[in-house]
Amino acid sequence: MTTVRPHHPEQLTAPTRPEQHRFHLLDGLRGIAAVIVVFVHAPRSLRLDPEYGTLAVDFFFCLSGFVIAFSYEARLLQGMRFSRFLILRLCRLYPLYILATFLILLRTPVSADHLHSLQHSPWSFTGMFLLGILAIPNFFTSAPGFEELYPFNSPAWSLFYEMGANLSYALLVSRRILHYVLPVIAAAGALYLVNKAWNNINLNAGVTASGMLGACARIGYSYSAGVYIHKAFRSTTWRASQTLSAIGGVVLPILLVVLLCAPPMQHGPVYQLMFILILCPLLVYCGSLVHTTSALTRLCVFLGTISYPIYMIHPFFSLGMTNPRIAELMDNSPLLARGLYLLSVAIIIGVSWLVARFYDEPVRRRLTAFTKPRSVASPISAIN
Repeated sequence: MTTVRPHHPEQLTAPTRPEQHRFHLLDGLRGIAAVIVVFVHAPRSLRLDPEYGTLAVDFFFCLSGFVIAFSYEARLLQGMRFSRFLILRLCRLYPLYILATFLILLRTPVSADHLHSLQHSPWSFTGMFLLGILAIPNFFTSAPGFEELYPFNSPAWSLFYEMGANLSYALLVSRRILHYVLPVIAAAGALYLVNKAWNNINLNAGVTASGMLGACARIGYSYSAGVYIHKAFRSTTWRASQTLSAIGGVVLPILLVVLLCAPPMQHGPVYQLMFILILCPLLVYCGSLVHTTSALTRLCVFLGTISYPIYMIHPFFSLGMTNPRIAELMDNSPLLARGLYLLSVAIIIGVSWLVARFYDEPVRRRLTAFTKPRSVASPISAIN
């Protein structure tokens, strides 16, 4: 991960090399969204789960399109090999994925959701786990305990689609056909989502194989929007002034929390649609124009650092809440149970920082250095 000194708006009027620049406020927003995802998986009885917190995934998709385009488009156009791009993305995503998968396996005996898996034959259980280790999604069975694309690591479903979008983007850029195909992908995704919202169908799809079309629409539109935001960012030299940045540094995080934690609505799918099509891209675009103060930068760097570990490892802690004894506690003392869950969120944040600092970052550095072509002399940074 590259550390970048705080910048002033006038310093960005010249072209900025991707490996020398970080969007600190976007890092902070990503961390906030990841924490909200933890609450999404809180037991319903605690009433801590935000109704529309799953829209954080669409924010991740849009942000990924923006950051990948900013980081790799020029290098892909200059001849970066597709295989090299693939290796860099695997180095970025796989170390935490494999750690989280093994952690979930350790929690299987105490998770009510996964007790079903123990009723299957050892061969089927082992086979599904091996598929998980190889990051191969489950399109083979919907038996109890194996309904999700990644039964041992539920959040990984979004990584599957994001990786597919990353690789598709790299191919389209390398072949110089992105500007032809991207509008079609964005329009198709938007039309699919509009149709679902018009019929009042929840847009939260992708966790299971049956939601593949919905997931493709979500990633197709949001990732494309992120790429277009990158083009808009590059096409202008205007950046927010210090006053506007100070306001944006406060308003945008609050706005993200309010939007993701909005109360249930009668026409929820319409609200989901408005967030995906309009509000989410606006958040990413405005966040890209803001420069942060030194104090806010430190907070945003911290939130950005823990965002991916939180997203991947929080099921290890959350699944414990489905233990029958804890479920009984929630029924008998809901206030105490809420306090315990809030404490677990604080623990997840702390553990996520430790995992990032002492596992994910060192492993990624070693893998990137080990796989680096000998002929390449310039450092490569993964800022997503």
